[in-house]
Amino acid sequence: MSDMKLNQNQSLSETVQKTEKELLQMLNANPMDAITNYECAWVYYSLGFMEKAAQHYDKAVQLGLDDGRLSEAFLKLACVYLRLSMHAEAKAVIEKAIGLFPEQRILKVLLAIALHLIGDYASSLAIMVTLVKTGDESVREYGKELDMVMASQV
Repeated sequence: MSDMKLNQNQSLSETVQKTEKELLQMLNANPMDAITNYECAWVYYSLGFMEKAAQHYDKAVQLGLDDGRLSEAFLKLACVYLRLSMHAEAKAVIEKAIGLFPEQRILKVLLAIALHLIGDYASSLAIMVTLVKTGDESVREYGKELDMVMASQV
C-alpha cells in the first residue's frame, strides 16, 4: 500500500473516531432524545456500522419521531436488519411500519424480501407481482438500499 493511500486511510479513521466521539457526547447529553438517536443512527448507517445504526434507529422509533423521520427510521431499520440477516426482526419492523405508513410502497418491497429470506416464497411472490403490476415509481428512489440489502444476502 502506498504512503498516500495509508495516510488517507489513517485520516479517514481519525475522522470516523472524532465523529463517533462527538456523537457519543451528544447522546450523553440527550440520551432520551429521539432526534439525537436518529441522527446518530444515520451517521452509523452511512459509515457502515450496521449494529450501532440498528440500536439507535430502534431507540429513535421507540422514543417517537415526527412522521417523516419515523417512516425513514423504520425503513432504514428494516434495511439494517436485512443486511444483518435478522430476517424475522426485519419482518416485524416492516409490518409495523406498513400499519403506520401504508402509502410507503417501498416497505412492501422490503416485506417481500424479508418473507423470501424467511422462506415464505408464496407470500413474497404475491407481493412482488402486485407491485410489478402497479408499476410504482416511488420504489426506484430506494434502489441503492435495495442493492445493498440484496448484496448482503449473496
